Amino acid sequence: MKKDEELNEFDLPLTVRYVPDNILGMRRIAKLVKPRNLIEGLILALLICIAIWFIPFKSQVKLLFMLVFGISSFMFGCWGISNRSITEFIYTKIRHNANAMHYKKRSIEHVRRTSGTTSKDGESLSLAEALYYNISESYRSKKEVGEKFTITDIIDALKTLKA
Repeated sequence: MKKDEELNEFDLPLTVRYVPDNILGMRRIAKLVKPRNLIEGLILALLICIAIWFIPFKSQVKLLFMLVFGISSFMFGCWGISNRSITEFIYTKIRHNANAMHYKKRSIEHVRRTSGTTSKDGESLSLAEALYYNISESYRSKKEVGEKFTITDIIDALKTLKA
């Protein structure tokens, strides 16, 4: 530091330079586009432009097609699909289709087949539905007789369930 250099309010020389924050440190470029989406957009646009170059048209038509389809594919690649990049979307779609049976086993029909009970009509019920069915039947029977429905009736309905 020179002796005649002016200091600011923090006692630092006014000529101090600082390195700005890295743009990629924000996880988005210019707060809009993810770096992965930008790279995929560039690759997609490049592939489409190369494919258009080999079409046997005049150079003006090729250039027009490259501009229209190249820019639109670049924008599509930058935006992505469902807030994900195109390759992430394709990967999750393929993975979901490969594991379709895994997701199907979580459906209510699977739960009813494996752990449910059946009603008088023969339809399959889950434990919660069976509890509701038992309580409603108990309530209807008490109402027909004219008796009051109490907590002990709910406890009796819980006891009838298979644990």
